[in-house]
Amino acid sequence: MTDQVVIRVYEIVGNGLCVASEDGQKVHDQIARTLREGKKILLSFLNVEVLTPAFLNAAIGQLYGEFQEEQIKANLWCRMTWSF
Repeated sequence: MTDQVVIRVYEIVGNGLCVASEDGQKVHDQIARTLREGKKILLSFLNVEVLTPAFLNAAIGQLYGEFQEEQIKANLWCRMTWSF
């Protein structure tokens, strides 16, 4: 059975502002490492207040240059939780 890992974006970035591509790269590195280990990932955006395209492209977009789309779709889920 494949393990599932929860990657908490807020904990990696250190706050709820996910705007910089450098922070997205940190998230990407953790996702990529976990995918290479053959584990399923739940990417949690709990407590994230702001997301930018630059952050998302660095965190997730570049995965498509490293992994097959089928592998990403089968092993990466995102949980978006918004509170107002």
